[in-house]
Amino acid sequence: MSEKKLERFDFYHFTRTAVTAAVLVFVFIFAISFLLPTLEPFMAVLLTGIVFLGFPHGALDIFLIDKLSFSRKDILVLLFFYLIAVAAMVFAWVLIPGGAFLFFIAYSCFHFAQSDLSLDETKSDFLSLEFFARFLAPFFIPFGFHSERSLKLAGHIQETSFLEFMTPVFTVLAVAAVVLSSLIVVRGIYYKLVRKQAWQMMSLEPLIVCILFLVLDPLYSLGIYFCFIHSVKHIVNFLNSPVQIHMKRLIPFWIIPIVAVILFALFIDTSLIRVEDSLFKWSIMILSSIALPHTFLIYFCKKSKLIR
Repeated sequence: MSEKKLERFDFYHFTRTAVTAAVLVFVFIFAISFLLPTLEPFMAVLLTGIVFLGFPHGALDIFLIDKLSFSRKDILVLLFFYLIAVAAMVFAWVLIPGGAFLFFIAYSCFHFAQSDLSLDETKSDFLSLEFFARFLAPFFIPFGFHSERSLKLAGHIQETSFLEFMTPVFTVLAVAAVVLSSLIVVRGIYYKLVRKQAWQMMSLEPLIVCILFLVLDPLYSLGIYFCFIHSVKHIVNFLNSPVQIHMKRLIPFWIIPIVAVILFALFIDTSLIRVEDSLFKWSIMILSSIALPHTFLIYFCKKSKLIR
């Protein structure tokens, strides 16, 4: 096949995929808005982002498990422990929601910091300014500077009275996130002006993320960051990795958590009156449960240079 024909072939499939995805997103957001007329507009966008970006970015783990395995037995063993970790986290949310919430914050902060590192600091990832800035920003800025709204959102998931006493600590850590992110920019300017090194535009990203969480409502900032920054970054990095993706195999691992959210929201959770609140609760709980083994898997894959 000539290069010209190959370009046309790739463009055709890219266009078909893009149009199909756009239609699915439109149909989903229209359907959820129609079926749940009292749903906040951005909540509809957030749930759509979770369905089409959040869950798929976790479903890609099956291909990493394939890559790390040497036999079918290895795949089954890794997949078994992966699912055990997911189930354990779901039960933790049900049985000890307070502890599960704090644990969720801890490993999510680590995952965001480790997987979204953008500067060339691979020799000391966990000692870098960027690591600590990214570790602190996603949760501590919302709970530190928008505590009332953040506690209200967290209240949809579990009882939050114990978090109210931690607000001063969250505020201090939120300020630290902004200071560290600002220092990264100052350091970049210093290297540019004094050491005549090339300016790294990505050095602005931690500060921009901080501003995102400072300015916007926590529901908006967390939704934008997780769905449209973190998940998109992961998917793009995955597409640029040597790991091959097969859509037919991806679809079951993508659809299963979505079905679980719907079933749990409709038939298991009777504590919430509004279906909208229950969907939000179970989306976060199941997403966070998948995130536990996902965090460790991405950590080892990045360390082994399997993905960037």
